[in-house]
Amino acid sequence: MTATAIDSPRQSLLAAIKDLQKRPVTPAVRIALAEAEFRLALFTGAKPGEARKRLDAAIRHDPFCPKLFLHRGRLQHRGGKLAAALSDYRHVIRLAPASRRAHLLLALVLVDMGPATRALGDLVIAALNSARPEELKAAVSEVDAWLADQVTPDGKPRRVAAKRGGSGAPDAWRLALYELITREKVSADHLAELLKTGLARATGAGEIAEHATACVVLLAAGHQARRVREFAGSLLTEHADHPAVALLDGALRLAQPADPAAYAALAAELVEDGVLPVELVCLFHLAAYGPHRPGTATDALARLDRYPDTIRDSYCFAELRIAVLDGLACRAWAEERFAEARLLWQEASAIDQFRVPVALNLALLAAKTRSERHYAAAWGRLTELLYLHAAGVGDVQLSLPDRRTLHLALVGQAELRHCESSGGRSAQTPEQIRAWLADKDALTEWLRQWDLYYVNARLGFRSPIHLLGVSANTGAEDRVAARDSFVRHIQVALDGWDWAGLDVFAGLATGQARRADQEITANEIRDQYYESELAEARALAEAALNRGLTLRRMMIELLDRSSGEGLRLGHELAYRQLALPWHVLRPICVERGLISDDVDPVALFENDLVSLACFWDQPEPATDQERAERLSALEDCVALLPGNRELRLLRCRAIRAVGREEDAYAAALKALALPTAADERTEPVTEQLINLVDEIGWQALPESVRGPGRSLTPPSVQQVITALRKALRRFPHSGAVRCELARLLAKPGVGKIDEAIELLSVGLQSALSTAQRAKYVELLATTRSVKATLPIRESIHRMTTSALETARKVIGDFTSGPSEAKRQAALAALRPAIEEVTEAQRLAKQAAIDDELPALEDLLRRLRLMVAELDGTEPNDGEG
Repeated sequence: MTATAIDSPRQSLLAAIKDLQKRPVTPAVRIALAEAEFRLALFTGAKPGEARKRLDAAIRHDPFCPKLFLHRGRLQHRGGKLAAALSDYRHVIRLAPASRRAHLLLALVLVDMGPATRALGDLVIAALNSARPEELKAAVSEVDAWLADQVTPDGKPRRVAAKRGGSGAPDAWRLALYELITREKVSADHLAELLKTGLARATGAGEIAEHATACVVLLAAGHQARRVREFAGSLLTEHADHPAVALLDGALRLAQPADPAAYAALAAELVEDGVLPVELVCLFHLAAYGPHRPGTATDALARLDRYPDTIRDSYCFAELRIAVLDGLACRAWAEERFAEARLLWQEASAIDQFRVPVALNLALLAAKTRSERHYAAAWGRLTELLYLHAAGVGDVQLSLPDRRTLHLALVGQAELRHCESSGGRSAQTPEQIRAWLADKDALTEWLRQWDLYYVNARLGFRSPIHLLGVSANTGAEDRVAARDSFVRHIQVALDGWDWAGLDVFAGLATGQARRADQEITANEIRDQYYESELAEARALAEAALNRGLTLRRMMIELLDRSSGEGLRLGHELAYRQLALPWHVLRPICVERGLISDDVDPVALFENDLVSLACFWDQPEPATDQERAERLSALEDCVALLPGNRELRLLRCRAIRAVGREEDAYAAALKALALPTAADERTEPVTEQLINLVDEIGWQALPESVRGPGRSLTPPSVQQVITALRKALRRFPHSGAVRCELARLLAKPGVGKIDEAIELLSVGLQSALSTAQRAKYVELLATTRSVKATLPIRESIHRMTTSALETARKVIGDFTSGPSEAKRQAALAALRPAIEEVTEAQRLAKQAAIDDELPALEDLLRRLRLMVAELDGTEPNDGEG
């Protein structure tokens, strides 16, 4: 069938509803709307959720139509909502008291609801079987009485005495037979009575197929072939040509005791001739030669291998082989032949690698035998399958109780390795905490399994309020925050596992959290599970609080050690700690006096992690691998708290420690770009980040440039300028490099003062802080004032340069070969040089060029000292 063939009736019905909704509301219009919604629900491939809404709408339009309630009951019955289905079926009986189908469905749902209502279901079936209206009416009255009051006045459960029906009843005998043979104990007299009724119906009402099928079902349930042949009576001779009777005859032939070697051949023949389906052959084989029969596993498996390929390739034969292998493995376990049991279950797993019971048995066997080689893999596979099946069917509720129980058991197992009990708020002593931290395997298991337990426990709540972990009066903003917090916890819990289908499961879990928020927001229906799940929700909150307190104790222990070696573990603790619902736990902590009302536990835990990260280089890493590991841990801390500048500063230092200057520079700029409030704690961190940027740029200069004794002659200045430009291109935000380059470019004799001004103007636009911007402004003003006095400065520069060259030349000549003539020549050359520098000093004072005066005074002092040493007199400090 094409999509058009399905969609066309749906579109027609939707158009009809739209048209009817525009018309005046009359009884005829309401009935038409109800019928259209009914057909949309049942005949257009609607999903269960939409079908339920359509049927609800149909009932609102026509609340007196029995079929609407009946089909809504069937929908809820199939969906496992048995109480709702019971209510709908009962209402159908009120609207249509003679409806046999409604009574049958009522009986079925009562039986399905379990032992408490099974007797009521038997009673209704017996009443239908009796064909007496008064008994049926009385049975329904018993159901009404149970619904009205499920306990008697003395507090004991109401007991309902079931009645057996007569032998001449209609088709209710089939329902009664099915219900009877599925019980653990079967009444032989009741069974014979029902089959007698069936035989009578077969001969009198033509129900040959029904009675023959019932006899086959008895054979499949393990009843003796001799008794079943008696129940079949004359059916086998008088109606031998009937297909159902032929099926029964073939089943009886196969069920007779036979040689095991001939059994497979006979079964294959019956299947090939079309007498028996292969499914029935597999069922009879299990009953005849299953693992409950004595013999070895080799013999049992050899019997299976006798079947031809046409049977062995069928799906049901694979199920038969798994059932045999599983039974044999269970027997081997009971007899403590554990290696054989493991081998058999592994064979079963090879047939169907997605079967949870087989995976569970292998996991339990690994635990029983304490096999280190198999333990982790077996339990990991079991857990993976529990999540994979839920993802496969698109419902996180599938296997949820099993997952929750499994994770909680593993949590307790990990905790009890170092604690006398699990879960208590004051259960762990400092010694136990230290021992626990030292046991990496147990601690990792406890950290990861608890989060999985918690997420599954939250997903198990049917109350949307408890699922999100909020209160009934929580505001919309806080509720959205709680929803997002739970979604993050889902990600935390599933992070690091490589199970198949985990992304799908995460999406389903996240979707359930968002739907819970939508249900609370819509407020369309009362939260009927709130009160019933309140105690469980409080217990889960208590467990979460205990978890948070234990994690804090562990973090404090790591802080006391003051070592970067615990940073990776500290990150893991904080990662789990911050995932907890502190919006729920904080009021509990305040109420119990654990913290004061002005303390934010989340901020407290963040500060703990930052404090621990400050020890990242203690003790100093000895190898490149250790430095890389510390850096990796810091990077994870930054990922956990991306807005924390202090962590980013520490990470930048760790990046430099491994020799990645460009990466450290980029990381520092990224940290400085983060929005943050200026306070006593953040301002020093900001300053340190800027200093780090400056230092990275400065360290990019050659050692000869960075050294204190670099030359100030023009060639040397040009070399320094070249090196500074190269460093600034690599690290343009380094203020130290930029300012030094601008200072040199503005020096007289360089001739680049306009470039210096432009350089500082660009720096002003990209300043990293207010302090750096102020420094640029100050230097820019100084440089502009230098430009205004540039001619005088150049004159001063020429004078001082000439004086220095003269001094170097005459001193060099004198020291190369001292003589009286050279001494007199040196003195004659130095005195004019002193006069020239003195004139330069006078010009600087006259032009108020104060920044040149210190250098001129220093030069004069050195020239006078040279003259004094040559002349053998004290240096003259005057201006002569």
